[in-house]
Amino acid sequence: MHISYSNDTQRGAGHGILTCMGEHFTGGNYSIAIERASDRLFLSGSNEWGAQQTYLPVGTAKAHTEELQLLLGPAIVDQLDTQERYRIHLASDDGLAAKALLQVADIVYSSFGPLNNAVAVPPPPAGTVLPATPEEPVNEPAAEQQPDAMLPDMKTLAEEDAHAAEDPAEKSHPARRFLLPVALVVLLLLLCGGAWFFLHTPSQQPPLPETTPDTATENPPSPAQQPPVQQPPAPNNTQQPPAAQQEDPATPAPTAEERVKLFFQGQEITPEAAARLSRELPSGTSAEQDAIYRLYYFAAEHDEASVLMDYAACLDPTRPQWGTINKDAVAAWEVYEKTKSRRPEAAEAQRALRTWLEQHAADGDGQAKYWLQQLP
Repeated sequence: MHISYSNDTQRGAGHGILTCMGEHFTGGNYSIAIERASDRLFLSGSNEWGAQQTYLPVGTAKAHTEELQLLLGPAIVDQLDTQERYRIHLASDDGLAAKALLQVADIVYSSFGPLNNAVAVPPPPAGTVLPATPEEPVNEPAAEQQPDAMLPDMKTLAEEDAHAAEDPAEKSHPARRFLLPVALVVLLLLLCGGAWFFLHTPSQQPPLPETTPDTATENPPSPAQQPPVQQPPAPNNTQQPPAAQQEDPATPAPTAEERVKLFFQGQEITPEAAARLSRELPSGTSAEQDAIYRLYYFAAEHDEASVLMDYAACLDPTRPQWGTINKDAVAAWEVYEKTKSRRPEAAEAQRALRTWLEQHAADGDGQAKYWLQQLP
């Protein structure tokens, strides 16, 4: 089956049309399950992606025996991405089951609200009187201060100051008249006593000490008079470790999921780099295996031969479970078919896969029977 997507211009943004061809279609009711190829998750009715395959009912615009048009609404269209590939599983109430790969080139998403973040303020109801905005007070010149009637005037203060300055001088005249003769008498007595002491004291010169050449040696200066001896600073043998050694970084190493995310955000996004990184990452947990599968998917979609067998093993139901990836025998068969010209083991894997499907279909496994019918 071949399937394509186009925007529904008549119904507007958020609506699309799936056109299906290559099958014998009837006029019954149809539903689709949308599987995202990058992580094998299905779109659910709650607009989320999960591991459970969920069929969503869709409307029919045109139903002929060779062409079928399905109407999609915003619940489905808004979840699609032009950078992804999808596997559409088609089913009808009369027993038709088919699937095909889909890649959407252009999507017109629905609009859920205004693009700006402005908060709309409702206008006031009619008849509401808004309070007037108070006017700012005008700075008026300060009123001229009136002099206090209780304070004395400037002429009175000046007269009081002049009077206070003259009083001490007048009061000090009697004291000056009494102290001046006394001071003269005391000074005269001191001069007379000094002259008598100078005349009656004999003048004696102290003997000079004998100076010899060894005087400096015999009488060394006291320790207090000796200049201090500067000691050389002690060598500092303690070396400070560099800043890189002082800090013990405790930042944990990035996980496999973080490294894959950084890879797709980086500059070197090539199939060879994705294959190389897939061989470097640990694969012990389910989350790590899911991260590696993203690298397998990207490299395989760009025909990187070194990951095709690993990519097919993730989808092959005969191989152990890989993370949360859903098994798909038909997709695994297609990958084996693409690489068996270069890898002989791919043809052996195809034979083992067909044998496994035949055995499980004989045991009543409906999924294995469906896969077996899709194989060439």
